[in-house]
Amino acid sequence: MEEIYCSLCLKVKRKVSEPMENDIPLDVCGLEPPEPLERVLEALSRLQKGQRLCMLIDREPRPLYHILDNNGYAYKPHLRPDSLYEILIWHKA
Repeated sequence: MEEIYCSLCLKVKRKVSEPMENDIPLDVCGLEPPEPLERVLEALSRLQKGQRLCMLIDREPRPLYHILDNNGYAYKPHLRPDSLYEILIWHKA
């Protein structure tokens, strides 16, 4: 499995004094629905307080946003120049 370069996570790392070593990358590009949603929900079930999930996907996951809103997660979506979406997800404080 290759390592994911998550520019959104790196941008946030530059703004804070301590590194975000607990960022968890999740690449679901190229997977057919519902597999991307299943994989992110599985990853979220293991996400601890203070950790962030950095999801990379090739389409905007609009149904996911409602699930996150209703289950105590905050998120920041970012459309990259290569048309991939990076979604940074964490537990609301």
